[in-house]
Amino acid sequence: MKLRQLITAYLKDSSYQPMTREELADAFEISHNNEEMFFALLRELEREGRLRFTKKNRIMLQRPQAVRGTLSASDRGFAFFIPEDGSEDVFIPAHSRKGAMDGDTVEIRITEVPEGDKNAVGKVLRVQERARNEIVGTVHKKRKFGFVTPDDTKFDADIYLPKAQLKGLAEGDKVVVNVKYGKGDRGPAGEVTERIGKSDAPGVDITAIARTFQLPHTFSKRTLREAQMLDAQIDPTGRTDYRDDFTVTIDGPDAKDFDDAIGIEKDGDAYILRVHIADVAHYVKPASALDKDAYKRGNSVYLLDRVIPMLPERLSNDLCSLRPDEDRYTQTVEMRIDTKGNVLDYQLHESIIRSDYRLIYPDVSDFLEGKEHPFTDHALREKLTLMGELYKIVDAMHTKKGSLDFAFAESEILLDDVGNPLEVRRAERRIANKVIEEFMVLTNEVVGAHFARLEIPFLYRIHEKPTEEKERALRTLLHNFGYSIKGKEVHPTDLQCILTDSEGKKEQSLLHMFILRSLSKARYEREPGVHFGLATKFYSHFTAPIRRYSDLVVHRIFKRHVQNNPPRTDKRMIAKLDEIAEHVSETERMAENAEREVEDLKKTEYMAQFIGETFDGIITSITSFGMFIQLENTVEGLIHVRDLDGYYEFNESNYTLSRAGDDDGYHLGQMVRIVVHDVDVDRREIDFRLAAGGEANESTGAK
Repeated sequence: MKLRQLITAYLKDSSYQPMTREELADAFEISHNNEEMFFALLRELEREGRLRFTKKNRIMLQRPQAVRGTLSASDRGFAFFIPEDGSEDVFIPAHSRKGAMDGDTVEIRITEVPEGDKNAVGKVLRVQERARNEIVGTVHKKRKFGFVTPDDTKFDADIYLPKAQLKGLAEGDKVVVNVKYGKGDRGPAGEVTERIGKSDAPGVDITAIARTFQLPHTFSKRTLREAQMLDAQIDPTGRTDYRDDFTVTIDGPDAKDFDDAIGIEKDGDAYILRVHIADVAHYVKPASALDKDAYKRGNSVYLLDRVIPMLPERLSNDLCSLRPDEDRYTQTVEMRIDTKGNVLDYQLHESIIRSDYRLIYPDVSDFLEGKEHPFTDHALREKLTLMGELYKIVDAMHTKKGSLDFAFAESEILLDDVGNPLEVRRAERRIANKVIEEFMVLTNEVVGAHFARLEIPFLYRIHEKPTEEKERALRTLLHNFGYSIKGKEVHPTDLQCILTDSEGKKEQSLLHMFILRSLSKARYEREPGVHFGLATKFYSHFTAPIRRYSDLVVHRIFKRHVQNNPPRTDKRMIAKLDEIAEHVSETERMAENAEREVEDLKKTEYMAQFIGETFDGIITSITSFGMFIQLENTVEGLIHVRDLDGYYEFNESNYTLSRAGDDDGYHLGQMVRIVVHDVDVDRREIDFRLAAGGEANESTGAK
C-alpha cells in the first residue's frame, strides 16, 4: 500500500486523535531526512481535499461534502459547476459529469483543491433536477431504431428512439422529443411530441431555435376567444380627450404594433411633450386568460423573419395599435420641459387619442437631417421641427448627467423569401430613432420617480454599477488606449466623458463595446434602485405594454392611481410583484438568448459563401486561446492561437498576444487582414486565419 493510502487509512481509524504534522511524521517513523517529502505529501493531500488542517494546525480527515448548484456545460464536453452559495465555480471534466446536462441542478464533490487562480475540480455525485425534458434535434433512422441528434451542442448525448417512434418520420426531420433520462450509464431515450419539418425546409431552422428556448408559440383557445370578444367601441367618459391634438406615431417601416404616439407644442420658452402609450391594461385584466398567456411569455420575441408576440394580434395589431384616424385608449404622461431639459411639471392621465400620421424613421430622419423628404403638411413639419429641437435639449441634459449613449455596431440581417441571408450589415441608427428613444427614456424616468415618491409597491428597472472585477478590467482596457477613470469609484459621468472624447476616433466603437461589456445586466425589482447606465435614481418600463409584461403591470398601478383608487400595499401584492420581477427578468434573458442564437445562425450561414476570401477587421477581444476579429459588417470570427506563426503568450495585464523576445504582437483595436478559413453553422463558429502580411489597410473597410 502506498504511503498516501496509509495516511488516509490512519486518519480514518476511529481511535485516531488529531495530530500536528510532526507528530504524524513520528507516528509513521519518518526519518529527519525525509520529513520535507512527507510534509509535501500532506500538502498535496490537502489540495486534493483528502485531509485538512485545523486552526491549531492539527490534521484531520476531510469528510467529502456534497455541494449543490447548477451545471453550465460547454459544447466540448467539460462543464462548470455554479454553487448555490455563490462561491467560486468548479471545473467538471467530461468524464465526471455522470450524465448531467447543461442547466441541471446537481450535487458534486470537490476532488481537487485549487492552486493559485485555478478553479477547483469536482465530480457530479447525482442529478437532483433536470433543467429540460424537451429537446429539439434531427432524426437519424437505423433499421430497427433511430436517434435524435440534439441541436444544442451542449447536450452531449444522442437520444434513442425505439422503432415505434419513427412512424411518419423521415431521415433528417427536425423534431421535438420528450426525454426520459437513463439511470447509470444508460443514455437518454425520447418520445417524439412534434415534427417541425424537414431540416432544410424554409423557416424550420428558426422554428427549431424557438422550440429549443421553449418560447410559447400558440395562444390557448380561451385566450384567443377572450381577444375576439373584446369590445372595440370607444367611450371617452372619464378620460382626458386629446383627439383634437396633433399626434403622430414614428416606427420602423415594417412595424405593425404602434404602441406609442407623440404630441408636442411650444408654450413660451417651454415645450409641452405628450407621450401617449396604448392602454393595454384596459383590455387585459388580471387573472384573465389573456393575462396568464402574457405573463407566461413575459415579452415579445423578435427572430428576424417573425415575431412571437406577447399578446394576440387582435390586441397588438388592432385594438391597442395607435393607427391614424382611429380613436384609441391611451395612458398619457404630459410634461412641461424647459430649455435645459428639466421637467418643470407633469400630469398623468387616462386618455383617448386619434393619431394624425403613421410616420417611419427613415422619412423623419431625412426631414430632421435636412435631406429630401415626403412631408408637405406644414403643421406636420412644424411639429417635427419642435421634436428635433427638444430632442437636442433632452439629449444634452441626459449626456451631462452621465447617461450612456452607445454607438457600437449593431447588426442588420436581410433574408430572402425562404430565410436565406442576403446581406449582413451595420444597422443604421439615425436621428429619428434617437428622438423616440430620448422621449421614451424621459417618460420612463418621470413615471418611475413619481411612484417612488409615493412609496407604493411598484416595478422598477434596476441597473447596478459594474462589479469590482469588471471595473478593474475596464480600467486596464481604457488605460491601454490612453483613457482613465479618476477616483476610486466609477461613475456614469466618467464613462460618458470617455464616450464623448472617443467620438470620431478609430477606437470609438471598440471602447463603446468594452464599456457595455463591463456593465451589469439590467433587471426588474419591486424596490427602487439606481439605473447606472441611464444615470438616474428611479426608472421604470412604462412605454411598451404591448410587448413587455413589466410595462403592463406598471400600467395597472398607473391606472389605479389616476383613478384615485387606494394603492394595493398588502403582503400578497408585494409577493406578487417580487415574483413578477424575477419571472420577467428571466423571460427577457431567454428572449435575448434566442434572438442572439438566430442572429449567430444567419451570420454563419452568410459567411459560409466567403470561405477563402480576404477581409479587413479589428481585434475586439484577446484571450489565452486566441483573438476575436470583427469585420466591418459586424460578423466576428476567431483566430486560434495555435494558428498564429510561432508561439504567442497571452499577457492578461494589457490584453496582448506576443512572442518572447519580440516586440511584435497583437493588441486590442489593431486592424488586421484575415482569410475566412472555416465556418461551422451547427456550432455557430467562424474560423479566421491571418492573411499574408496580416496588416490591414486601415482606409479599407471590410466587406
